[in-house]
Amino acid sequence: MTARKVDWEQLKLEYIQGGDGVTHKVLSTRHGLAEATVSRRASSGRWLEARSEYRQEVVSLTAQKTAEAEAERRAAATLKREKRLDALFDHVADRVESADPGFQVQAHAVALGIIVDKLHKELGKPDAVDLNVGGQKDNPVRLQLWDWIMNGNSGNGPPDKAD
Repeated sequence: MTARKVDWEQLKLEYIQGGDGVTHKVLSTRHGLAEATVSRRASSGRWLEARSEYRQEVVSLTAQKTAEAEAERRAAATLKREKRLDALFDHVADRVESADPGFQVQAHAVALGIIVDKLHKELGKPDAVDLNVGGQKDNPVRLQLWDWIMNGNSGNGPPDKAD
């Protein structure tokens, strides 16, 4: 009877990349080998250490990919907010220039100040505006503008005035 050729590198790879259920016993049964033979080869080849290193690398790469994906998500959200802010400032400038009688200049000015304050807080900067400036703390225009900047929740651009 001739001894069959065993691909030890393949067995090592199966063990290293396998889950906790891939044991010496499982490999020996799967490949028709004695468990003691697989255990000796694994011990001399430092398979356990290689498995541990492989798992640490997988965890590290997973954490890196997760962080990259989160950074991309945040960058995209920031870009959207910047575009909405640009549109808002253009809108306010157009309204001020056209001097529509229904335009609430004071409410929008206070709302923009509070929005800038909130953006500063998001970035970890000190307060830019007192939240109670002009008694406009819960001004509906401010709330609509903030929602529009953060979420884009308006069909026709920035909200103009409170309903």
